[in-house]
Amino acid sequence: MNFLEAKKILDGFTGGEALQLQLSASGNVDPLILYTCAVAAKKGIAVEVSTLPFGTLAQTLFSRSSTNGKEVILLLPWDLVPEIDWRSGIPTVEGDMEVLLNAASRITGLIKARHVPVIYIQAPLPPIWPDIEKNHILEAELSRMVVQLQALVLDGSWFSMGNYLYSGCPVAGGKCGELAELIMSVSAWGQHESCKVLITDLDNVMWSGLAAEEGVDGILCGPDGKGYRHFLYQGLILMLKNSGVVLAAVSRNDPDIARAPISAGKTLLAEEDFLEILASYEPKSLQIRRLADSLNLGLDAFVFVDDNPLELAEVSASLPDVHCLQFPDKDEELPSLFTEITRFFTREHISDEDRERTAMYRRKLAMSALSEDLSKGGDITEFLRQLEMTLTIFDRSAKSHERALQLINKTNQFNLNGRRWSESELEDILSRGGRLYTARLVDRTGNHGEILSCLVNDSSEIVALVMSCRVFQRQIEYVFLCWLAERLADTVKMYFNETEKNTPLRQFAGDGSFRREGESLLLDTALFRRSHEDKMTLFKLVVDSND
Repeated sequence: MNFLEAKKILDGFTGGEALQLQLSASGNVDPLILYTCAVAAKKGIAVEVSTLPFGTLAQTLFSRSSTNGKEVILLLPWDLVPEIDWRSGIPTVEGDMEVLLNAASRITGLIKARHVPVIYIQAPLPPIWPDIEKNHILEAELSRMVVQLQALVLDGSWFSMGNYLYSGCPVAGGKCGELAELIMSVSAWGQHESCKVLITDLDNVMWSGLAAEEGVDGILCGPDGKGYRHFLYQGLILMLKNSGVVLAAVSRNDPDIARAPISAGKTLLAEEDFLEILASYEPKSLQIRRLADSLNLGLDAFVFVDDNPLELAEVSASLPDVHCLQFPDKDEELPSLFTEITRFFTREHISDEDRERTAMYRRKLAMSALSEDLSKGGDITEFLRQLEMTLTIFDRSAKSHERALQLINKTNQFNLNGRRWSESELEDILSRGGRLYTARLVDRTGNHGEILSCLVNDSSEIVALVMSCRVFQRQIEYVFLCWLAERLADTVKMYFNETEKNTPLRQFAGDGSFRREGESLLLDTALFRRSHEDKMTLFKLVVDSND
């Protein structure tokens, strides 16, 4: 996007959803405002961009002030070490490396505490020591600190020495449009949980060329020539798959043609690495919608990568909650795309259940298909009985609770109150006599892993209860609560809160055994057990306190 294109977009924009955005930087970033507003307008957003007075980024960080809207920090090396700012001149006295790095570490800590997206331009540093090796060490240490911020790192081509010295704007003129795209993209990073599904286009994304025209032998995706960029992309998404991201492919093509390069072993990924390879001549948005419905996932859990701007526009218009990213036609833009993709799937901990997520979701799709067939004339109770389900309940109070905590902090739809818990808060509850339970489901389609987590405090009040969406409609919530109710008082308090996404939990709470009391639910345990004891016959129930 150039200046005239941005101006034309804004001239034709009639308004949309309002967004307050603070672009925090020490330099002059006024030239970015027009481009950022134009990028937002293309998404139907009327953004109001505010900036900081020149040179006040550090002051803002130390003030710990916050903005009512979104904030993105645009960072340069001298924001961490002011002594290396080109506009201040070359220091005539050698600085102390340890002092400089300690100061940089403090700034990094302040930035991290703000919990906002960071874009870092890796601008060249002036030599501040006659020993060139010391200058290299400083540069490497600053890069290490930036990695800890999970920043989107842009190389030195995004920096203009001429612009910076003349106007105080560090951004290369030809990069303003691209940078505005990144600013609006990263501004959404803090608005969603870690995504779950990456949907990728095939032709000219997974490989170079069109499978329908070039054939399997004609497409390129090896570590050389035109295929190198696609080889790297495949490596990235395979790494993500191995860490728990679910992969799917979507193509407007004949299914056999779309699958051929993968089936033939041409790619790093095998067919089993994908949950599904969706191929038809229907709109891609329709194919993605069907997959989301089958998995019972919100569309904001999906990231879609395509090289075709028209396909991206179609999906974005039809499914605005899907995160759409364009596969670039320039190799220099690949690092930014890879960082952006990875950021959508960032996880602090990777559990065994994460690594098995593709297999689990595949079983969910199989179950959904069986359920759909049966719903055309069958009995859902008999269908559930035929699944031969075994529910194993674990007491995790004194054992590893990584998966339990992950479930509580990542689950939205069947979530009692939406509260996120830290490890220390959980340990505090347990140290005072609380109990932590999880449940694992196995049926004739396979092992679904631990799919439920419940935290009970020392007053026998349920403070957290969540269940994975992939096992909805199995009646697990009723069976688990019947089991738990036998161990609690006649009336149990549950810390309930309505959220935007926990409709399934609210529907569950509509059962006649619950009544509202202020911000809580009160459960009549005896009535609940009598009302749902028939559901206990659908499961083989196992209690394991030694796992």
